[in-house]
Amino acid sequence: MSTIKFSHLYAKLVSSGADVAGEATLLEVLPVKLEDLSAPFLDYDTDCGRYPVPPKGAYLLLIFRAGRGIFPTLRRSTPAKEQYYRSKIGDLFTVIIQPNTSPAQ
Repeated sequence: MSTIKFSHLYAKLVSSGADVAGEATLLEVLPVKLEDLSAPFLDYDTDCGRYPVPPKGAYLLLIFRAGRGIFPTLRRSTPAKEQYYRSKIGDLFTVIIQPNTSPAQ
């Protein structure tokens, strides 16, 4: 099973029902530009900047279903990462919280 790692337990994970031992299904992979995303969405996704993202750049918006809801997460975009995540749409991922590590890519 694939894994998706987070640098701390984000509010979006708690509200979706995901947790350290949780599983989540990848539903969608959307190429986005950070500069096109709204400030409220970025605040939600990063816990009001707890995970710093640059003001602009190519990212992938991953949408997962877990527990009672869904949650998004942003990852830097590369052709290899996009191909990897697209090949995993519909697959279960183990959600891993790794505090005190560098932010997930």
